[in-house]
Amino acid sequence: MQRGKSADPLLDAALAVGEFVNPFILNAVPAGNVFALAHSPSGTSLIDQLSERVTSNVERIGVIGAFFDTELALIAELKKRWPMAEIVVGIDPESLQMPGSPPPGVARYVDARHLWTDNKNYLHAKAIYFEADQDSAFVSGSANPSRPAWISQASNGNVEAVLLRIGQSAIDTATDVGICGLFDLDSVGEEVLKNVKTRTAIERASNEVDPVPLLIGIANHESGNLDITLRADLMSFDHA
Repeated sequence: MQRGKSADPLLDAALAVGEFVNPFILNAVPAGNVFALAHSPSGTSLIDQLSERVTSNVERIGVIGAFFDTELALIAELKKRWPMAEIVVGIDPESLQMPGSPPPGVARYVDARHLWTDNKNYLHAKAIYFEADQDSAFVSGSANPSRPAWISQASNGNVEAVLLRIGQSAIDTATDVGICGLFDLDSVGEEVLKNVKTRTAIERASNEVDPVPLLIGIANHESGNLDITLRADLMSFDHA
């Protein structure tokens, strides 16, 4: 959830839940090589928490997700922190939300639908697999592969929770899920990525609606005044 895109009461409730859960996470005894990671706008970013636990000797990184930010910031950050790793991003070209254009030389983009041919549902999974032999890591949870979810630490950051597995548990999970198959897929063409960008822009524009007119009244007992503020476009306000 991101401030400005989700209702403030909903975001505040999520933050309250995060504050309630954090002590349990911090004081919990790790279940082998499985770790629960949480992020709120005022806390340590998920990518920093991940870097502390994932080896630097990563050979390949597989990413799947449905929502990316314009700069593809997480993909660039993964390349920065694990420069020797090959990065492959699995996408569903028909439903993917990716407003930006991938820069050359950072990652390959493949059609992840080829991995799950029996399933015609919308690809909504969010996961990252770091292939490094017995130090491999698999992380999945609520976080989309975007800056607000993984990198931002200011007020525009998201509230997220993910589960990180390291070692054989990560390898087994990645194999069961099928994400390892990303590395064997061919890259999609530039035209496919251009079409995704165009469709994303059209869909986002069509989803933009005028804000609901909101009247806010503040009564001042001492002055006897009642101040009323209108939060809306006067031209669209219905006086009927």
